[in-house]
Amino acid sequence: MPSNSQQTPVVILVHGAGLNGASWNAVRRHVDPRVQLLTPDLPGHGARIAERFTLQGAVDTVVAAARSAGTAPVVVGGDSLGGYTANASASALPP
Repeated sequence: MPSNSQQTPVVILVHGAGLNGASWNAVRRHVDPRVQLLTPDLPGHGARIAERFTLQGAVDTVVAAARSAGTAPVVVGGDSLGGYTANASASALPP
């Protein structure tokens, strides 16, 4: 089994306020297809519009996406609210 440094990273892109994970579709076309790109909807957005947004709920969403990557290295980035959420998630991400 390859070490984490030899695995292709998983990239999690977090959308801004009022948007959803589909807002990254234009970017997706330019990402190496070997990279797994995750673009989850935050609470209160997209498929989760009925949920109330909280920062903790947003962090939980990013952490769940990161855990779904298994042992692959994870890179998290975002735009606007997504950037704030990515930063807030940093300490909760799996090693």
